[in-house]
Amino acid sequence: MKRLKNYTLLLSAFTFIILGAALPYLTSQMQDTQISRAQIKMELNTVNLTLRQESDVWPVLQLMSKTHGESPWAGETVLTKADASEAALAVFETMEQYGLLPEGDLEQLLKSEGKAEPQLLVGEDGNSALIWACTWDDSPWTLITLDDATGKAVRTLTGSAGTDESIQTDSGIEEDVYIQMEKWASFLQDYYDVEWTETKVIDSGRTAFVMCFSSKDGAIEYELNLEIENGYTLFNYQ
Repeated sequence: MKRLKNYTLLLSAFTFIILGAALPYLTSQMQDTQISRAQIKMELNTVNLTLRQESDVWPVLQLMSKTHGESPWAGETVLTKADASEAALAVFETMEQYGLLPEGDLEQLLKSEGKAEPQLLVGEDGNSALIWACTWDDSPWTLITLDDATGKAVRTLTGSAGTDESIQTDSGIEEDVYIQMEKWASFLQDYYDVEWTETKVIDSGRTAFVMCFSSKDGAIEYELNLEIENGYTLFNYQ
């Protein structure tokens, strides 16, 4: 009986020694697991916060209209190439309804082979966004840039370069250009769900405008660039 008791004491001591040696490893593993869970939670929170911030297209519009850099992007995106191409054509279909495309341009785009490439947009202040540059083989002077998070257009080029239309007079911008500008104002107001407040002529000898909008509650004001010249129209180009 005494010998059994001695064996029991030795076994207990041996068990405590093993547990003591393993305790730092087990503690480390538990800490690593807790840290990993915390990191995953933090990453998910960051993604959600980013998505909430990017639900509004206006920061990207403003970033696009200022000095910035663009470079190819090979990482993850919200849209696929097919999504971006489809969204781009949908924008042009809406623009067609407002009389903003040259005659026959939409039909040409629908028949042409389209390309969509993701780009990283970085401003001088360090703000960034993912965008899609969409082009068409048979329409080299039709370009559109989409915001990846919302699928909204943030820049367009439409028309046919080299078409020398008489859109200016000695007194400044012709009436037809103002009519076209008003069509753009109507389209942008509806497309971005804002209120058109005024349009400023940058130079009376040019067809360049700064179009002013405000949020529906009037709390935020926005400015977008528009230039109509020589048969083509540039929206929100720097």
